[in-house]
Amino acid sequence: MSKLIILIICTVLFSLILADEPKKCRILSLEGGGDKGAYQAGGIHALVNGLPAEDVAYDVVSGISIGSLNALIMAVHEIGDEKHAADTLLEEWRHITGGNYIFRQWPWGGVIRGFYFETGLFDTTPAKQNIAEILSGHNGLKRTLVIGAVDAETGDYQVFDNADLQGNDRISGGVMSSGAYPVVFPLNLWDKKYWMDGGVKRALDIGSAIHQCEDKGFTEEDIIVDVVLCGIKTMANVDPTTLRPLSVLQRYLQIADFDKAMSSLEDTFFYFPKVTMRYVIAPTKKLPSSVIPLEFSPEDIEVMIKMGQEDAKAVLGQGPGVNFHELLKKYSPRKEKEDFYRRRNKKKPTENKVEEKVEEKVEEKVKLLQ
Repeated sequence: MSKLIILIICTVLFSLILADEPKKCRILSLEGGGDKGAYQAGGIHALVNGLPAEDVAYDVVSGISIGSLNALIMAVHEIGDEKHAADTLLEEWRHITGGNYIFRQWPWGGVIRGFYFETGLFDTTPAKQNIAEILSGHNGLKRTLVIGAVDAETGDYQVFDNADLQGNDRISGGVMSSGAYPVVFPLNLWDKKYWMDGGVKRALDIGSAIHQCEDKGFTEEDIIVDVVLCGIKTMANVDPTTLRPLSVLQRYLQIADFDKAMSSLEDTFFYFPKVTMRYVIAPTKKLPSSVIPLEFSPEDIEVMIKMGQEDAKAVLGQGPGVNFHELLKKYSPRKEKEDFYRRRNKKKPTENKVEEKVEEKVEEKVKLLQ
């Protein structure tokens, strides 16, 4: 009898300890990147299968461009069903047989029609059809989805969440807007506005996802963020003499996307210092993608899935927070800008109190990054 009493007491005490443990709001934030989303799918799969179930029970998933499609697939699954969601994500990518899964020639006139009479070179009807098929097997969103697009008229970045995405047609409209890759894909007419790819202004949107957690009543200390990028972890040097127009374009896109991704990570650290940036997964090698990453080759997709899985396992092995702080230490856009202003100020002494205050803030921010 005494043993039974002891067991009951221990059970009650353990339950009380668990009850007192603060709950966490978990975020998965996904970058855009065309067919490089296959790498992201592999990274998510390894992340979900490499951590305890409760650690990947994401409350909020955010995505830009192709990241919004991957985020959607995660968001239509119940919290706690992440392994099935990650398996489904891989299945969806492995069903892709090429670019025709996403876009096609315009019914008449083809690219000529797109160039002269449409807002994009190709018709994205196949993407709409496939999103509709994905949604048909589910009953709306099961966790908070955050996606971003750019208003083509005003140039403003707009965030869409569950309040905007009620019903399958609304969800599809938001995802199509976020992934309307400029020039190649047409602007997406939705809610009486024309939208273009959210990646025009944001590589990923961690801040909006954090606000969703705050709206749920969580403090910064109780928010945990995992990120899967599509862009390279290391900005490799190139020989400029070997570049030609298309490879110059590829280099431009690489530099721009890299800087936007690093800025997004750094902004999170800067504006939300108490949020836990846990795992950041990014390609450690060049991905087998086309100049404009829209080829969707099945062979390349499989390679990128495996690369994503391998990189994610390596990051998990380093432990939480390590890769994030390594990235900030090596590639700090904010520090680069602040160094520039410090050098400028050395040449031109501060002349008024306003400039002195700016200089003080700069020094404080630099110390935070060191």
